[in-house]
Amino acid sequence: MSPFIKEGDRLLLAAFSSSQIKPGDIVAIKTGPGIVIHRLIRKYRRHGRLYFQEKGDGNLRGETIAPGDILGKAILIKRREKEKHLNRPLWQIFNRIMGTYGYLLSSLYQLYQKTKQNTGHPRMTPQDSQKSRWGRRRRDNNA
Repeated sequence: MSPFIKEGDRLLLAAFSSSQIKPGDIVAIKTGPGIVIHRLIRKYRRHGRLYFQEKGDGNLRGETIAPGDILGKAILIKRREKEKHLNRPLWQIFNRIMGTYGYLLSSLYQLYQKTKQNTGHPRMTPQDSQKSRWGRRRRDNNA
């Protein structure tokens, strides 16, 4: 979650109900090896069941999680002697904007990956970088 949450910051987590959680909220999520702190970027229902999409601010894509994977909602971040009260209106607006931005970034990244797979173009090789846009070899200015 860097740069919003840095190593050494302390978080205060609160209990929640699924109806209280919304995109932009920062939550603690249980994973196989431990716990991660990520931002929720989407809340949706599929086949009558509630799901969330979460993403760290430094990640390109998000992951889908069930409400049972969420351990708590961050309501306070403490860094040294400064505190960010995430329930205040300014932080709620900021987090909502970051959640929307995260969802858009994740969606664009997924679209890029699908487009790249469907085009069938191989990755560029070092020899390709020697060519111009039109496939001809570039002139060596030193020759």
